[in-house]
Formats: sequence, structure tokens, C-alpha cells
Amino acid sequence: IPALDERHKAQRPKTKMVLPSAILLPLYLYPSAPTTWTPLYNSLTAHPTTHFDVVINPDSGPELVGPSDSALSDYVAAVSQLRTYPNVHIFGY
Repeated sequence: IPALDERHKAQRPKTKMVLPSAILLPLYLYPSAPTTWTPLYNSLTAHPTTHFDVVINPDSGPELVGPSDSALSDYVAAVSQLRTYPNVHIFGY
């Protein structure tokens, strides 16, 4: 019976599945200035329901040719700020 079938379709609630968004970000950008990672911080704030997996390697790149306390402190400051966001998970190697 076509009419019954159409009425049944109209009564069914429409549902849609929403999958959570996630971003994997290899952050190969040395935090040479306090504002270097600001675009990332802005994105974390603008998209609080999106999960960000951020990968960093504080022991590579031209800035870290030799061990340096200042280079390490740049990363400590930047990663400390990154840790304040609830939607980020940090991977370091």
C-alpha cells in the first residue's frame, strides 16, 4: 500500500551520524618567537570540538645544531602554552 508506506516514512525521525573531527599536525616549526605558534593557538581556540594531535621534535632543525638552554626554553614555553588547551594531545620524539 503506497500511501501507508509514505506515511510511515514521514513519521520516522531523521537522524544523521556526526563523526568527531581530528587533525594530525606535524609541527615542524621552531618556536623562535612567542608568536610563531599563534596561528595554531588561534585554531585551537576557534575549534574547541576538534581534537588536534600535534607532533613536535624539539631536537631537530637548524636552530638546534648544538645543545642550547635558550633553544630548550623556547620549546618549554611554547609547549607549556600548548598544554593549556583541552583539545590537544602532544607527541614528541
